[in-house]
Amino acid sequence: MQPAPGRLPLVVVGGGEGAAPAAPPGAAPVAPRVLRPEHGAVAGAIGAAVSPVGGQAERLVRVGACTDLEAALAEVREEARASAVRAGADPRAVEVSEVTRSPLPYLPGVTLRLHARAAGPARLP
Repeated sequence: MQPAPGRLPLVVVGGGEGAAPAAPPGAAPVAPRVLRPEHGAVAGAIGAAVSPVGGQAERLVRVGACTDLEAALAEVREEARASAVRAGADPRAVEVSEVTRSPLPYLPGVTLRLHARAAGPARLP
């Protein structure tokens, strides 16, 4: 985002910072200045360390007269929470962020794909 018409400095961080040239060959400089913070190479590691830990689960359910769809949805939500906890999320703070039901018309009868995602902050040692 550029809030003004003038050129802004370019701040380069992350593992690929060495691949960013000060100016492309045969063109005007990308920015008046290219800033490379002293510890910019570890920006990706910091981002990964503070990002939420996630998990997901899915299940195919054939819908019929005896199908308890709400119970199946609750099970998929719980499986997604458990997946996030196994991946390292704090079990006290995991939240389900998405639950989808998708019909699968290529299977016989009425079949749904239930999918859930959950995430939470990393569990501290």
